[in-house]
Amino acid sequence: MKLVSIQYARALAALAVVFYHATARGDAWFQVGSAGVDVFFVISGFIMWTVTERETKSGTFLAHRLLRIAPLYWMATLLAAVSARPDLARLVASFLFIPWRAPDGAVAPVLVQGWTLQYEMFFYLLFAVGLVLTRRLQLAVITTALVALSCIGLAGPPYDPVVHTYTDPLLLEFLAGIWLAVLWRAARLPQWAGRPLLAAAIVAFTLAGVARLDPTGWARLFFWGVPAGLLVTGFLALEDRMPVNRLGLALGDSSYSIYLFHGFISSVVFRLPLGPMLIPVAVVASAVGGWLIFRLIEAPMTRFLRD
Repeated sequence: MKLVSIQYARALAALAVVFYHATARGDAWFQVGSAGVDVFFVISGFIMWTVTERETKSGTFLAHRLLRIAPLYWMATLLAAVSARPDLARLVASFLFIPWRAPDGAVAPVLVQGWTLQYEMFFYLLFAVGLVLTRRLQLAVITTALVALSCIGLAGPPYDPVVHTYTDPLLLEFLAGIWLAVLWRAARLPQWAGRPLLAAAIVAFTLAGVARLDPTGWARLFFWGVPAGLLVTGFLALEDRMPVNRLGLALGDSSYSIYLFHGFISSVVFRLPLGPMLIPVAVVASAVGGWLIFRLIEAPMTRFLRD
């Protein structure tokens, strides 16, 4: 099941991250573009609850998610390793989605934006455990687990990168997506609320951008996570009124490829003497390149692995 509204939200999130990284090469005034990750987390929670309505096998669920996420990420990681030349421990940890602290103190996989996939895979594991329960009990257990883990994080950021990552309040963005799916399945998202919710999200993101906020922890959840939830909710409320746009759908389909590979593409563009057109060209090139990777590699590879 593909929802037009979710595809548009995915496209918007991917382009926001691309724009953020493009502007960060110069004056990092578009910090709020990084909130595209928060939008992705909300969408992930929504999709997982929606597509597993009749799924009861944890192993099948994890296999499908791994085949969907890992192969393309591993390809991008190997490409990044060519220039980064990481030590073996960091490379292995990156492949296994394990948060790893480098000798310089930084916690980041070889492919920097892969940090979000460490949260995704942990969420999938937790979700898979819940699949052995009844639907109502599954919702209660996942809700309790994510809230409890986030509250543990209130004690302060521990040095251990694994504990720090999996007690981060960003986990609550996945939970917001799950509860959004519950409301959506119960037809409790009135259409009239769609535009006000989108307006509120746009205002909140704009104010955060003007203030050049770069929040972390609970501040990020408030300043970026809440508007991300409002944005996705607004899009879903307007699902029945959403016009079908082929470009928007194509960008939504290829959002994962765009997200993983835009850094490589934009780095090539930034070597060109394009002047004020540098950032727009980098964004467009990343979108087109991501779409080509989706059509030529991601989609065929996923179909092959799933068949």
